[in-house]
Amino acid sequence: IILYINIYNMIALYNDEISNIAERLRLPLVSVCNKNKLPQERKQGMYVVNLENDYDKYGNKLAGSHWVCFSLMRNNSWYFDSMGCDLMPLEIERYLNAYNVYKNDDQVQSLGSEYCGHFCLAAMYYMHHHHGQARVVLNRFTDMFYHDLDSIHNYKILKKYLNSILD
Repeated sequence: IILYINIYNMIALYNDEISNIAERLRLPLVSVCNKNKLPQERKQGMYVVNLENDYDKYGNKLAGSHWVCFSLMRNNSWYFDSMGCDLMPLEIERYLNAYNVYKNDDQVQSLGSEYCGHFCLAAMYYMHHHHGQARVVLNRFTDMFYHDLDSIHNYKILKKYLNSILD
């Protein structure tokens, strides 16, 4: 029931929900974690990372800020940020330093929306099921959305795409 509510009503997703949906989509998910908890062993597959640490400097648990995702593959790695931010957090950049990684630079999520987890799931599914150079395939994915940040249209496109792959 939680899965149904999250996908169809599009509320923010948490670690376990992202893991459960990725499993349902049969994605090669390695980890869903905060940026300061990336697994020490780098495995080929997909990762979803929250850009906030899990705890603040006082030991208080943080709620999370924004999800991004990436895939480690020998010759075809990619990094997706629905906000199109060109800069990766240092922790992720260091984690990916041995790989030639293509990053998207198109912003498809509007500020204030909570759909970054949904965008990550959609991007991972698309990338997993469409073969070719990461640069080309990731650009095809972001081209499904309006780049003028029409949040209502992008929400509808995202929701329709997720519904089609989850039915």
